[in-house]
Amino acid sequence: MTKKAKIIGIIMSVLTAACLWTVGQAHAVFAAVRLTSAIQKGTTSQSTRRVTVRPTTKLHVVLTAYDNNQVTSTKTFTYKIFRYGKLYKTYHVKNGHVATAVKVKPGKYSVRAYDGNNTVTFTGGISSSNEPHFI
Repeated sequence: MTKKAKIIGIIMSVLTAACLWTVGQAHAVFAAVRLTSAIQKGTTSQSTRRVTVRPTTKLHVVLTAYDNNQVTSTKTFTYKIFRYGKLYKTYHVKNGHVATAVKVKPGKYSVRAYDGNNTVTFTGGISSSNEPHFI
């Protein structure tokens, strides 16, 4: 084997190792992206953490409001969608339950739910995928 062939072999080995390392790093980044978040009770509202919505996915919102007796509430409640922490859209729900897929721009989204008096408990959350996670 000539010296030139050995050098080419070493260069190819280094390039292959670099490519494999880069692909591994890309998968690690995608694994760190949050795609679902359950709603959590706060002082005046109940909210989710931020999830990442990609260009090929929708934001799925599934929320159910329960009264003190753990029966689905009939009170109107409001939920707000936030994009990067800023208000994006507001919705009002009359029957105590919502399950919808919202087409939004790519970004990081969270949802906050209110009933006016903070007397109901919400279950559900949000997800970013082609299939909802909270039904």
